[in-house]
Amino acid sequence: MKVTISIKYSDGHLVDAELIRHGPLGTPGTCRIEVRSTKCNDIIIENDDFFQCLVDLRRLLERDGAQVLCQGARPDVFPSPMMRQSGCSTAYILRMGRPAASGDIVHIFDPADANVVGSIDEQEAYRQAWFASFGHSGSST
Repeated sequence: MKVTISIKYSDGHLVDAELIRHGPLGTPGTCRIEVRSTKCNDIIIENDDFFQCLVDLRRLLERDGAQVLCQGARPDVFPSPMMRQSGCSTAYILRMGRPAASGDIVHIFDPADANVVGSIDEQEAYRQAWFASFGHSGSST
């Protein structure tokens, strides 16, 4: 499946990139995304689930100060373990003090505004704070 994602670079330039999702591949739980853009070399990432592929892509781009402008890059978005195991590309919007609900599901590769996306560290900190809002330590969604 092909989708277009936007990447915002540290110099402010926005570049559209074609993202191609493949998965699961021959090995159970293996997913792959390919990113093609005029600003960077083609990137191919394989991992156990699409969310982890997105995290790996973000990690590469964050080194250069770039952000992927999609729902899965929002600090308040994270998939449940069941979502990850099923190979889907959806996740929950996590709301402090509230359990994740079906009305809070987003597609991780859908577009998001630059003012709502954050770093991988910000996303993990938000997830931990969300767990803490229930009195949990943050081991799973």
